[in-house]
Amino acid sequence: MKTMKFFMLASAFASMIGFSSCLNGETNTTIQGAPILKVESSFMGGTYFTDISGVKYIPNKEILSAEGKFAYVPMQYDYSLYNQQENSYDITLLGDLSYLRTVTANYTEIPQEQTTATLDVVDDGYNAGLVWGANNEYLLLPLSYTLHKDVDRNDEDEMNEELRKHNFIIYTIPGKEFSENGDSLKLYLRYTIQGVDLSEENAAKKYSEEYTSKYADYRYLQLNIPGSGNPKWIRLEFEKSNNYNGATIAPNEKTREVRSYQLYQKK
Repeated sequence: MKTMKFFMLASAFASMIGFSSCLNGETNTTIQGAPILKVESSFMGGTYFTDISGVKYIPNKEILSAEGKFAYVPMQYDYSLYNQQENSYDITLLGDLSYLRTVTANYTEIPQEQTTATLDVVDDGYNAGLVWGANNEYLLLPLSYTLHKDVDRNDEDEMNEELRKHNFIIYTIPGKEFSENGDSLKLYLRYTIQGVDLSEENAAKKYSEEYTSKYADYRYLQLNIPGSGNPKWIRLEFEKSNNYNGATIAPNEKTREVRSYQLYQKK
């Protein structure tokens, strides 16, 4: 078995980022996988996909309406049939696309009164955030958090309803978006859940008892570097649980961690 990967994705996440082909005594140039790709539109209105290096993947059938900017694309193609002139492959879709959800860009100061929950921005040697695009257009983040224990993951409608309640928002501090030396853009990721409010009686205890179903997915943020700054890094702060009892909304059970992501530099 040989594997080509843009970056690795552990089995905890919804699908793999990577392609694989098996050798059965002779060269097999067919590759199957479900990588995360950017969803693009042609001048004629058709849909195709690009990977992080800019290679195009042209599907064998029409996609009626794109529902997001990134998706897991279950596909098969022959890597020996690379179109050098178009920098592309023709692909066969093996199933429906699974679109990534977004991280909301607020770019205002963090509201102090909101109830936030802990999460993890995964960076474990297999999964890590990724800046996408030579002009630093997007940041893809592998997030780990908890769903309500009673959610049926085999029920697509129920899962979608649950996931819509989980909001990931990026904030900045106006006038202090950059580090003192200007090399870093400072972003603050906060996580809220519809219906979870710390002002309610025994809210923290209730949350820790009910939100116990671990879940992980990739989400994407559309970047907007303010002003004329040209930072080299994104420093992303988030709230993580400091106890062994899992996710929490209690302020005294949180710690703040930072992940760093290198940006492409303007020439």
